[in-house]
Amino acid sequence: MNKDDTVGESGRLPLRHAYPFLSEKGASDKVSEIKTSERPPGIGSDLKRAKILNLLDENKWLDEFIERYWSIGNTGKGQNQIKRLRRLYDKYLNKEEVEEDDIEESRKIVGK
Repeated sequence: MNKDDTVGESGRLPLRHAYPFLSEKGASDKVSEIKTSERPPGIGSDLKRAKILNLLDENKWLDEFIERYWSIGNTGKGQNQIKRLRRLYDKYLNKEEVEEDDIEESRKIVGK
């Protein structure tokens, strides 16, 4: 696959590649849970990305995923997004309120 084809226009972690990748790895049940999980207003897709990132981290699949599908994950922008998604996931786990800055930061990182 051409690396140019693997990175969405926004440069965000591509769910369209993450779901099949995780299913290939045997995590179909987790993928189904994430796809059907609650979608808080304004952060639904970001929270899904945060959950996907956590699953990739837990299973030590993130490097392989970046290599195959998300080359921007190795750039400064991608690393900033990874940090932001990890913070978002931590806030979700701790039932902390997600602030507008968390969302705005997301848009800055991906150039929106």
